[in-house]
Amino acid sequence: LCELPLKRLILKSNSLTGTIPSCLFSMPTLEVFDLSNNKLSGSLADATTIDTNHTRRLSSIYLNDNDISGTISDVLFKIPSLVRLNFADNNLIGTLPPLD
Repeated sequence: LCELPLKRLILKSNSLTGTIPSCLFSMPTLEVFDLSNNKLSGSLADATTIDTNHTRRLSSIYLNDNDISGTISDVLFKIPSLVRLNFADNNLIGTLPPLD
C-alpha cells in the first residue's frame, strides 16, 4: 500500500481495525488520507519519525472517530502543506504545540 503512487487514500467508514501504518506519513505523492470513522487503535508515536521532505504534498489528515490514544506528535504540525487535521473523538492526551 505504501509503495503505491497514490494522491488520495480514502478508507473512511469501513470498520477497519488495527494500527495506522507509519509509512502513510511518508508517502511522497499522498495529498489526502482519510481513515476516519473506523476502529483503528494504537498511538501516533510513529509519526515522530516523519521526514517532512517526503510529505510536501500532504494537505489533509482525517483520523477522527477512531480509538487512537497517546499524544499528537509535534512533527505533524511541521508538514508545510498541511491545512486540515482532524483527530476528533479519539483518546488523545497532552497539549498541542504553539501554532505559528
